[in-house]
Amino acid sequence: MDEREAGEQVRRLTEEWVQQQQLAESSTRQATALSKIIKGYIEMYPELDDLVADYVADFSFDRDNAPRGAEAVRLILQDAPNDWLYVSDLVERLKARDWLPESDNPANAVRTALERLVANSAETDIVKHHHSGKVVYGYMPDRAASPPPSAGGGYDEEPL
Repeated sequence: MDEREAGEQVRRLTEEWVQQQQLAESSTRQATALSKIIKGYIEMYPELDDLVADYVADFSFDRDNAPRGAEAVRLILQDAPNDWLYVSDLVERLKARDWLPESDNPANAVRTALERLVANSAETDIVKHHHSGKVVYGYMPDRAASPPPSAGGGYDEEPL
């Protein structure tokens, strides 16, 4: 092989290398986008996390970006519009999504978040309701237009 032939090989291999680099970059962008879509589904349906783990051992939902505090509680309530939930219900739903507050007493942290949401109910549509000495909370998006619905447990009181 002479220098001219070697130069042709280097040029051809360099062109191929550039194409492969571009393909790798494109594939990385596509893989990143697919990962974001999958994580979105897992955020909506946390039980699907195990399904992904069956295919990809090192894929994990980024819990650092999970909602926290009042935002997490608000999202849980908004998933059940016009339903009344006990604090214990909210704690279980937060736990299922791996959004449970890091606290010695998560229920108290949830209560605090709920009280903040209720205090801003004009913005959040979160309502507190008393029934037989117990407190329930709900997301009532249409409460200004119509009276609150009766709760699943047969509550017939108006929210406070």
